[in-house]
Amino acid sequence: MNDILIVDESKELLEIFSLMLKNKNLKCRTAQSLDVLFKEIQKKLPDLLLMDIRFNEADARKICADLKTRNAFKTIPIILMSANPNKLIDYKKYNADAILEKPFDMMMFLRLISQLLAKSETSELITEKKLIKLKDA
Repeated sequence: MNDILIVDESKELLEIFSLMLKNKNLKCRTAQSLDVLFKEIQKKLPDLLLMDIRFNEADARKICADLKTRNAFKTIPIILMSANPNKLIDYKKYNADAILEKPFDMMMFLRLISQLLAKSETSELITEKKLIKLKDA
């Protein structure tokens, strides 16, 4: 079962995301603070990370950029979301894989999640095959 970690300061929005994803048989964890985000990451790396840009005391774009420099996060898709489309324009600069503008269409959201999870699984298989070839050499 895919594991999705969602970071947002809105408890109500986190509950909506959780319900939507659980209805699609996806495991969902949530975080409303940086401390909880990093504790959740320490427990288990997510298969996908969804973060609101305006996040309490931090700019999630910078957190995204930092996470993507770590080997463990290179293949984990990160989606940045915001109600302010201007803050999403330069998402590639922060190495995010996709963006989601609030408010959003639920079907589009679920399609985006599915596409990124499928892409991530393909990347992991390729990496595993490379590691197997290295071991056999």
